[in-house]
Amino acid sequence: MKTTKVIILPDMQYPQQDDRAINIAMQLVEYYRPDIIINLGDVVACDSISRYPKASWYDATVTLKMEMDIVNKGLDKQDKIFKRSGVKRKILLEGNHENRITRWLTNNAVQIGDIESLRIENLLRLNDRGYEYVLSRDQPIKMGKANILHGYFVNKYHAFKTISETGHNCLYGHTHDYQAYICSHLPDDPPRLAMSFGCLCKFDQSYIGKNPTRWVHGIGIMEFVPDGFFTAYFLPIIGYRCIFNNREFKV
Repeated sequence: MKTTKVIILPDMQYPQQDDRAINIAMQLVEYYRPDIIINLGDVVACDSISRYPKASWYDATVTLKMEMDIVNKGLDKQDKIFKRSGVKRKILLEGNHENRITRWLTNNAVQIGDIESLRIENLLRLNDRGYEYVLSRDQPIKMGKANILHGYFVNKYHAFKTISETGHNCLYGHTHDYQAYICSHLPDDPPRLAMSFGCLCKFDQSYIGKNPTRWVHGIGIMEFVPDGFFTAYFLPIIGYRCIFNNREFKV
């Protein structure tokens, strides 16, 4: 039976990306050769225009141009890997960090004048790269019987809250951790799932410091059959090592 293979890439947050975790994720792309790549958003931090106070001197000196230069170099490398891996479709979801640009432009549009060049689609050259960019307001995207989005909630029990609030299969990022929850259902009804897919960014970001978190590196893997039925699972990257299909990936 022909399946559609999908790899889900969670929050990278350039320039706070974890290059070693992303390296392993790209090794998995080359090995698995998915049909579709879905980037769950927060591919760039946009800390330079965040409304939150700066947490370090480094944060205070970062400019939007610096952030975009770094993320574009990262996407250039990834696009080369996707091309030689035979990826047919690339989707990037707007996350809350990309939305910082939308909010900033909305608040400063009159002063800026021409804002087209500062839209995230143009800053990341998404059309040239062949990405489908999906705004927050247009999420979740429907793929088979799955709903895929950046994420709604960040509380301790976000998977439970997501499935309770939506009543539908939801796969997402945003929280940087892994959770899965099956909602209650009657015997004749199929189970419904909410699942988060971790992150690919650094754990010790400036606003976190050395405080403990539940963050975990990893990717999502999904396979669909023509009627929309799917299987989804989280593939963790622990200590920059990952085992998949009897093979170890590491840096």
